This record gives sequence, C-alpha cells and structure tokens, in this order.
Amino acid sequence: MDMHFVLAPTDPGTIWDMLERVLQLEPHIMGSRITSVKLHDLYEQGLAVVGLLGDRPVGFIAAWPVETGFVEVGSAWIHPEHRGKGWGTQLVQEMANLMTRRTERAFAVSDNAVFVAAARKVRLPLHNEWDDPIPYSLTCGPCEKRPGKEAKCACPIRNTACRLVLFPAP
Repeated sequence: MDMHFVLAPTDPGTIWDMLERVLQLEPHIMGSRITSVKLHDLYEQGLAVVGLLGDRPVGFIAAWPVETGFVEVGSAWIHPEHRGKGWGTQLVQEMANLMTRRTERAFAVSDNAVFVAAARKVRLPLHNEWDDPIPYSLTCGPCEKRPGKEAKCACPIRNTACRLVLFPAP
C-alpha cells in the first residue's frame, strides 16, 4: 500500500485526532515550542502535509511562518514503524509541491542528516549563502546547537552538519 497525502483538512476531526494521538507518543517532537495546537493551526492554514497509509496518519511535515513572506519547514515526522521506506522523501517532495503554490518563500535549516538526504533526493538546493535570498536573521537566528553565540557568521557547523535548504520559490 502506498502513502497518499492530505494537504487540507478534508476531514479534520478524524485525521487530526488520529495524528495527534500518535504524535503524543513521541515526546521529542511535542514540547513547549511544538504543541498539538500549533501543529493543528498550521494544518488548518494549509501549511502542513499529512501522509496517510489507508486512513491512518503515518507522516507529517509543516512550515512555520517566521516573518512576513517567509516560512521555515520543520517538524517533519514519520511513524517509527514506517521509517526507512522513502516516505520521508515523499513528504519533503509534497511540501516542495505545496510551497510552489504559496506566496511565501520557504526554507529549512537542519542538522538532521535524514532530512537533508531527503531534500537532496528531491533536488532541493543546499544553499551556502545564509543571507540571500533568505534574510540572515531568519537563517542564523537563535540556535539550539550554539546557544548564546552572537557571531554566527563563523559558525563551525554551518554548511557541514547544519544545512540551509531552499524550497522552490513561488
């Protein structure tokens, strides 16, 4: 059976309730910054893609508004039982397709090797310039990996462990 995707809440109660129950089992995803309510809001705004296997949610990816005209793609997840089957790559492709139909410029900053590999597979560019076309304040803002470091221009993990991925421009 193949995964299919829901880009808008066609049956938000059923799909979202099932997805929420599954995501609650993964505490490293849900926390103080990423909550079920916030993810549901992104889904309702058309900034998220849910991957379904039959009628069961098994994947999710969202884009977060960060500044007028810009969204940052993050919160990508595949159910543990279904990882390693290429479905994460399909979710990244669906998000890329979604971003071509929106007006915001989308990007991701990631040190997750699996996400970066998926981005490469769908031919999203890994960008070495962290200030154009995305403002530097968005690409190298507050950083969980190097908290308190103001001189980010010399960050040793930028363009190595940490990558800037650009999604197709609208």
